[in-house]
Amino acid sequence: MKKFTFILAILISTIIASGQDNTALQLKINNMQESYFYLLNRTDKLSKSFISSSQSFDYSSILKNALAVQKLDSALYQVYAAETDSWINDSKDEYSYDSRMNNTVWSEKKWDESSSMWQEESRTEITYNENDQVNVMEMYYADDTWGEMVLESRTEAYYNAEGRLDSILHYGIEAGNPSVVEARQTYQFNEAGQLVQMDLTAVEEDEGEEYVISMVYLYFYNDEGKINIVNINIFEGDVQYPYSDTRYFYDNSGRLSASEEKVVNLSTLLFQNSSRTGYEYNESGDVSVETSFIWDADSGEWAEYEQDEYTYSTTSFSEVKFPNYLQLWGINEPSMTPANAISEINTYSMIEEEWSLSERTQFFYSDETSTGVRDIPRTFVSTYPNPATENVTFTWNGYNQLSLELYTATGVKVLEKQIHSGMEVPVSLLTNGIYIYRLLDKNLALQSGKLIIK
Repeated sequence: MKKFTFILAILISTIIASGQDNTALQLKINNMQESYFYLLNRTDKLSKSFISSSQSFDYSSILKNALAVQKLDSALYQVYAAETDSWINDSKDEYSYDSRMNNTVWSEKKWDESSSMWQEESRTEITYNENDQVNVMEMYYADDTWGEMVLESRTEAYYNAEGRLDSILHYGIEAGNPSVVEARQTYQFNEAGQLVQMDLTAVEEDEGEEYVISMVYLYFYNDEGKINIVNINIFEGDVQYPYSDTRYFYDNSGRLSASEEKVVNLSTLLFQNSSRTGYEYNESGDVSVETSFIWDADSGEWAEYEQDEYTYSTTSFSEVKFPNYLQLWGINEPSMTPANAISEINTYSMIEEEWSLSERTQFFYSDETSTGVRDIPRTFVSTYPNPATENVTFTWNGYNQLSLELYTATGVKVLEKQIHSGMEVPVSLLTNGIYIYRLLDKNLALQSGKLIIK
């Protein structure tokens, strides 16, 4: 999937290093990035919504729509097959919420073509403190052998007396327990409450020897209080290396028009152009087109390579709950909150000097107050038969009557009814395929799963 230039270009840029010492340093940087930025590939998908961090870096700004009447339930990512003029499922993110509209589960699933089913690849479980601030995030990944979800990392966030982020600890897992601190983030703010520095320190091991390497993010603001420069420096011991320099440019109306990033070639220690992003806006003031460029050293010009076209619903974004955790990772960008809720992104790639449709992202919302998931056993519901042809029966314990909802793989609701445990539900009129069922007690989701109809 497309890597959002602001966030990931800094992190995954390949810096050509010819000397032995520089190569070793680059390997250490890569190791550090792998241990710390394990979540950013997923965070990147949310960043496409343009819900960037507040320039004041006040966590409460993320909760500005806590009383939203709608919430993001899922985001579907598909790849375009030109030979068949069709869309092929790639991956999907699903979100669950508690009664306070806090996102408590974030599940990433990949489409398995052989079984025509969604397979869960990773899941993030999130808990909150009494101020509705993220307290703990535990990341689970599917075991390659058995496919079971295994705890792989844990992140703990700490806040100061003013409610701003103070520090974050990243734990590795040993013997199933989060016992090893692999990285630490600390935050510094100016008098206006703007983030001015984020320090990331990681402990790595190289041929049995531990070493400490740090990344320092420095944020600078213009006279209007808008962020205009982000520098990243790397420290290894007492040696400091400049790593990247990102500049943000605004038009006369104060909207972000472009960003440009330079990275350092570690063999020459000179900055070189790396990537650029340009923005166009629609009549509502929402971003309509985002164009990504890379630097062509041969021509000495920026070369277009990818373009995103955005469409929006008529729903005001202020009425939508949209999960966003960029601040927890120290990602501080120009605020580009849209007026309307985003509904779709079409991605084009530059192929033989022409734009070619390649991917799309669709966002699905619901108007329920909550889809909070209670702590119940995974075996709470029995579904039989599955696959089903004529009827399907759901059985459970502890509840007399529940609400059944059935959705297509793209998030379209096709069935909703009240059922009792053991009751047969007719499905013969539904089109063959993969469906997602949800069982709810009033507005609280108790269980969800896959149902195949053939």
